[in-house]
Amino acid sequence: MMSFAQDQTGFGTSGDVLVGYKDKVVSTLLGYDFGYRVIPSLYIGAGPMVSGSFGNGGSSFGGGGYGKVRFTVPLDYNILPVIDGRIGYSYDFNLKDGDMFYGVGFGLRFSERFLARIYCNISKSTTISEETVITGYEKRYNRIDKKYYNVPIYGKREVKDSKNIFTPALLFSIQF
Repeated sequence: MMSFAQDQTGFGTSGDVLVGYKDKVVSTLLGYDFGYRVIPSLYIGAGPMVSGSFGNGGSSFGGGGYGKVRFTVPLDYNILPVIDGRIGYSYDFNLKDGDMFYGVGFGLRFSERFLARIYCNISKSTTISEETVITGYEKRYNRIDKKYYNVPIYGKREVKDSKNIFTPALLFSIQF
């Protein structure tokens, strides 16, 4: 049973398009989820998605999945307020690494099928770099001045840097 009307419960699907912009980088997300309307105003779904980021002289592409919860405020109007939350995992094919993302959005349902929201997409970005450090000292003899000196021994270690990236976005959905 497909759910088309706002006052019904049952199984349904929806497609999402997210477009965000921050620091001269445009981020996009296309997703399709399968879910269930538990009560007429509460939809819970999960599904696959693909993503891309373009700007600052580079681009990246990823894929993954997400789950979402959408609550439509039950009012007796044609245009209704909507609150949406989601969490997921995206694997970046360029970096060969993945990270969690989550977000929340507030918007409007324009009809039984179309929704538009202002969204804040929050993703975690982890970078790994190498750092040169002193791992110890070695006593060495200097033949010229005939003295011993402590000489540092250098090594390398990996440093992980994680940060949350808050990206404002527009999220459009179509319910099927």
